[in-house]
Amino acid sequence: MIVPSFRLLLWTAVWVVPFGGLAGMIPELALPGVALAGGFGLLVAADAIRGLRIRGGISVEVEPVIRLAKDRPGEVGMELAGSGNRPQRLRVGLGLPKVLLPDCDAQRVEVPAHPARLRLDWGCVPLERG
Repeated sequence: MIVPSFRLLLWTAVWVVPFGGLAGMIPELALPGVALAGGFGLLVAADAIRGLRIRGGISVEVEPVIRLAKDRPGEVGMELAGSGNRPQRLRVGLGLPKVLLPDCDAQRVEVPAHPARLRLDWGCVPLERG
């Protein structure tokens, strides 16, 4: 899933929402408001393309079998590998079922350049059996 960058969300709150409201109330500001929204749309598209490019060069392998015991801390192991020549910084999260309580929702990691791999052990506690 692509998540917008924090800066993009901040710019939306600071510029687009207030100017959109002013453009609706003051007719003289309609044209600058539309121009601002169009320019912002280009920024959104550029951010999405950047996100797709970053995501495309990463491979993830998760252990095929994970054995955990109810109410005891355990780990979900995974390996990340980059295909490029440079390390990449990412924010990684797991979509765990509700019966697995993770130590944290997301981790910021730096995936090394090819051929090196990064090993992540994601701590969690199972709340139910099965």
